[in-house]
Amino acid sequence: METLTINSGANSFTYSGTVLQGQVKIDGLGRLHFYARSGEHRTKAEEIILKEKEAKLYSIAPEVDG
Repeated sequence: METLTINSGANSFTYSGTVLQGQVKIDGLGRLHFYARSGEHRTKAEEIILKEKEAKLYSIAPEVDG
C-alpha cells in the first residue's frame, strides 16, 4: 500500500504480511492497528508520522524474542 492517511477519529487495520510503503499519516485521534505474527508474517512500515502533540504509538507483540 502506498501512502496512507488516517483522519481524526478514523481507524485503519493492517494484517500479517502487509507492507506499507511511502508515508503513513495519522491525524488527530486517528488509529492504526497492526496485527502481525513473528517469523515470515510480519507487518512493515517505512515511515509513520504522528501529527498531534498528544499522539502515541504502541507496539504489542504476542511473545518476546530472545
